[in-house]
Amino acid sequence: MTYRLRQPAAALVLAALLVLLPGCFADETDVAGLIASQFASLRLTEQQVVDGACTHEVALNPDTFLSAVRERLGRPIESVELTRLALAAGTTVEEVDRWNEVFDGPVTVSIVVAGSPPITSGLLTIPASGLGPIEGRVSVSRATLDRFPDIAAGRFSVRLSGPSTRSVTDAFELPVRVELELLTF
Repeated sequence: MTYRLRQPAAALVLAALLVLLPGCFADETDVAGLIASQFASLRLTEQQVVDGACTHEVALNPDTFLSAVRERLGRPIESVELTRLALAAGTTVEEVDRWNEVFDGPVTVSIVVAGSPPITSGLLTIPASGLGPIEGRVSVSRATLDRFPDIAAGRFSVRLSGPSTRSVTDAFELPVRVELELLTF
């Protein structure tokens, strides 16, 4: 049985469908642009309060940095873009009931690469009450992060810092989990 199209427009639509449909069902193998979260755990105590600021830094382990993404890519990560920042309090908190008992203002999250000044990556506004999770605004571009190849390799530290009127003699413990959500290439 043979079908004949009588309308030129119908012929164009059919031709377009024949060209486009195979691409719709192709098996996608490109895994660039994967989103993954990297966590850094810090333990804030009165020892990190110096000159009106609470600051603490922890190095990431380059061997475990986004290891599942590297495995899926089948190659080293070449570039990262920070898409989201979040803080969560741990469960073994001592003498702290609210974020603002440690920080009197916004908390800055910085990425620190050896031999370079800290790269301010985001700012988190401290809520008036509670120790619930908080999210911040990312303030660093992919281009800035790409200037430091050690970042894509996981060879950097995460630093939290913010103003604090807490006294060095006022004992407390606040475990904090920093989430860096990264788009990887």
